[in-house]
Amino acid sequence: MKKIIIIILILLIGFLIGFSLIQDKKQTEIKNQQNLATEQISAEQKLKLNKYLQENISQLSPEKEVLGGKFYITDIKYQNNTQAIIEYEDGHIALKAEIAFKIENEQIEIISFELINENGVIITDEHMKCTSHDECMPLPGCHSYECINKKYADYYQQPDACTMIYDNCAAYENKDCLCQQGLCFNENLMSSECSQ
Repeated sequence: MKKIIIIILILLIGFLIGFSLIQDKKQTEIKNQQNLATEQISAEQKLKLNKYLQENISQLSPEKEVLGGKFYITDIKYQNNTQAIIEYEDGHIALKAEIAFKIENEQIEIISFELINENGVIITDEHMKCTSHDECMPLPGCHSYECINKKYADYYQQPDACTMIYDNCAAYENKDCLCQQGLCFNENLMSSECSQ
């Protein structure tokens, strides 16, 4: 009887030690992942990514340049080693986007590129996709420069009140939005009267 109790105690102690080691390993892995997520990229990687973004911003941006302008980056704020907030303009319109990127073996990959409106709301590429003008509408908000597909309108909140100031560049009605190259676009941004 004593032998059975001793064997059970040894097995129980072995089980508890094994369980504890597995939990410690999981905790270490979680901490390593958290450290990796908050780790900043090196100065060399930042320079390389900055150059890549500057050279490719026109192709990366879901919103296209207007009035013959050419996009250039005005600010980059790195959130961690895989995300950044960038601001860019073409001399007529100014935009802000959140990007997710990966740098492996000196290769840069932009995983996602999502516009952020003036209220800090992220507008996903998917929400801007269209096949006809009828699908497009102004992004809910006050004096919005962006247009989205109508089916995503419920994803955004319309403020209770807006200022009465009229902005030549803003899209106020559905007719202000066109489907251009598969994306909803604010036609008012093309106007020569549009000044920002």
